[in-house]
Amino acid sequence: MTIGFDPTTTSGAADPVRAGGAMRVLILSPNRTVAGRIAATLATDPNISARTHKGALSDLVLAGDMDWETLDFVVFHVEGDGTADMLALRWLRHGRGDALRLVAVVDDGADPARRDRIRAAGADEVLGLASLGRPERPADGRPRRLTLGATAADRAETDADGPAFPTEPAVGPTATPTEANDPATLETPVAITCEAPAALPDLSDVAAPEAAHACHEGAAVRINAATGDGRLTLFLRARGGAGATTLATNLALLLAARGTERVAIVDLDIQNGSAGVQMDLPDSAAFGALLREGRTPDAAFLDAAMVRHDGGVDVLPAPDVMAPLSALSPAQVDALVTALKARYDHVLIDMPQAMPDWIEPVLDRASRAVVVTDTAVPSVKRAQRLIRAIAEEHMTLSVEIVVNREARPLLLSEGQKEAARLLGQPLEHWVPEDPARARRAIDRGEPLVASAPRSRPSRALGRLAAALYPAPRRREGR
Repeated sequence: MTIGFDPTTTSGAADPVRAGGAMRVLILSPNRTVAGRIAATLATDPNISARTHKGALSDLVLAGDMDWETLDFVVFHVEGDGTADMLALRWLRHGRGDALRLVAVVDDGADPARRDRIRAAGADEVLGLASLGRPERPADGRPRRLTLGATAADRAETDADGPAFPTEPAVGPTATPTEANDPATLETPVAITCEAPAALPDLSDVAAPEAAHACHEGAAVRINAATGDGRLTLFLRARGGAGATTLATNLALLLAARGTERVAIVDLDIQNGSAGVQMDLPDSAAFGALLREGRTPDAAFLDAAMVRHDGGVDVLPAPDVMAPLSALSPAQVDALVTALKARYDHVLIDMPQAMPDWIEPVLDRASRAVVVTDTAVPSVKRAQRLIRAIAEEHMTLSVEIVVNREARPLLLSEGQKEAARLLGQPLEHWVPEDPARARRAIDRGEPLVASAPRSRPSRALGRLAAALYPAPRRREGR
């Protein structure tokens, strides 16, 4: 069986060449040199039909015009933090299952934790540039993943019992023998348990398109170093069940998907908090111990307590013990805020419905308060009281109102106009309701922007994220 391979097809066309019996491979990299290196490695196998495309995996997923069913493999180069590519991975794994094999290529020297996160997001293999073709063997020694060294004939014969591994690792022609056999450049097998995949947030609907693509434009974009001046956003509810937690978790995920800033969400509703539940994370034992022992939180506490969500957000869930709001002291909260601001660019804090005495240090250090309400009379009156209470001591604190579970009307009704008058500002932010999808997202522990990215609420959340958190401008010459 003769298969034609054309390594020069770099025109940008996304569809790979179809050839009977061959494995159809799409090579993706923002770096044309890296794409060429991968293509040269695969060109040694006559049973592979491949084409290269200059760009990131997340670019192609967001574009929405790729027929993934025409492919057997996608080999993609992950640059930078890779958060957007990991979200794209989860979306592809959710939509195509195991039918599409996804192989990530990382720069040599990438830390093991980053490789593990890429695997957990759905990659079949994670290879270093100097070790292309080296298969991953799970802890029990049984091969489970098809490698690019396997031919189309191997694949047909072994699909029933599991994919075959080549006897010897394939080494790309650009790697020297020393590089190929250097343990530092070869990947150490790690057994990973993959969780159920989520979908990619529909960032294409964000008002500022650069927010959707800032994370995959190469070396010009970097994770910002924390400066000790991270921005705090407080989420306050006009009533119980207003949806403040849902907004906070979804906005945090959208922010992290940019890949340019460090994002944390902190659940300070220590009695009824559900941020962890909505992100499929357990309540925090470390937070519970802090309350019991009365310790002062610091950087070491964050190291132990913050949990990394697959979407790239660090989460401090509510404590695993039921405690009165007074179990936290103003000094503890002030120390916690200090540590968070030193580590993260954005900290989203889900506040309790009550107004505890430790709210003052939070308001003192906050950049913005988001009051979540609806336009029912009791909710509007409660929101009005909240806004007045904030203004009494914190007149310079920016307050944004989000009308949740209501679609933006073409024309405000008289009741809505009266609500805007009582609240002292126009009602600019609206998030429509989708009860079935919202309930399913909460039950599954998947934020709505991941489980239903094209739903009306998710699109509205994308616009809200762009309005509240404009994407940082890229610096020229970097």
